Amino acid sequence: MTPARRQNLERLLKPRHVALIGGRDAEVVAGECARIGYPGPVWPVNPRRDEIGGHKCFAAIEDLPEAPDAVFLAIPVEAAIDAIARLRAIGAGGIVCYTAGFGEVGDDEAEAALIEAAGDMALVGPNCYG
Repeated sequence: MTPARRQNLERLLKPRHVALIGGRDAEVVAGECARIGYPGPVWPVNPRRDEIGGHKCFAAIEDLPEAPDAVFLAIPVEAAIDAIARLRAIGAGGIVCYTAGFGEVGDDEAEAALIEAAGDMALVGPNCYG
């Protein structure tokens, strides 16, 4: 494991802030953050909603106040690879990719593109709740 990957894995496992990208599933994770008393900021990203779980939504990944240490990603597979590349570009630490539809349905090229887009970010998934 490279030093960058190790650092990003530490960021994912001990996040100072969390971004939630998606709709209904992001709402569930926001509720879990509240239930366990997560002390850091929770930043939902959804261009069609004003708030998720009582937290103000950001319209785009690039609108986040800083690069999140941990990201929960639950969006359609068609948008996931682009979102991961954008998260990498802003310096996110790691992603729990709840999005399904990669290798489990036989699309090895999509799964390879996902891994390439993640670069040195820690990546859990796809099709995984963490």
